[in-house]
This record gives sequence, structure tokens and C-alpha cells, in this order.
Amino acid sequence: MGLPVPPQQPVAFVPKLASEVDTSAETRHEASQIAERAAETGRSSGRNPAGVAAACLEIAATDTEDEITQEELAAAADVCSATVRSNRDTLKKQLRR
Repeated sequence: MGLPVPPQQPVAFVPKLASEVDTSAETRHEASQIAERAAETGRSSGRNPAGVAAACLEIAATDTEDEITQEELAAAADVCSATVRSNRDTLKKQLRR
């Protein structure tokens, strides 16, 4: 068919990753909102969407005091911890969190 496939958005990865690391519904909801804001503002463009979703979950988990390690998120997203950390720092700065 030759139709281009749109890139996946980080918000699509949040439910699966949240389930794998067993987060609360509150953390999952907040991470989805962060991922949507990142996509709307173009902050997730050119980045691994699973890595961005993991970073969104880390930010949300910190806010909700859900105990999840960077290593757990990285393993669930199949990225390295440095990717999660880099995305987290970028998102926090760009979304002014």
C-alpha cells in the first residue's frame, strides 16, 4: 500500500509499562497526562517513545510517592537507565515541573 505509518506516541506505552512495574492508578493517570503534554508541545519528538513513557512514569511516581526505581522502568521499557534519566531531566526542564 505504501502508506506511511505514524510514529507511536509515548502515551501509548504508559499503560503497559505501568502494569509491568505495578504502579498505582494515580501514577498511571498522571504519567499519561505528562506524556500527552510532552507530545502536544513536541517535547517527545525524535525520542524513543518507550523511554519517554518511562520518564513520565518516573516523574509521576515521584509526585505520587509511588516507589519505582529507574532500573525497573528502564527494564520494562527495554532502554537503559541513562535514557530514562535523560528523558526525565529534559521533560522536567521543558515542561517546567
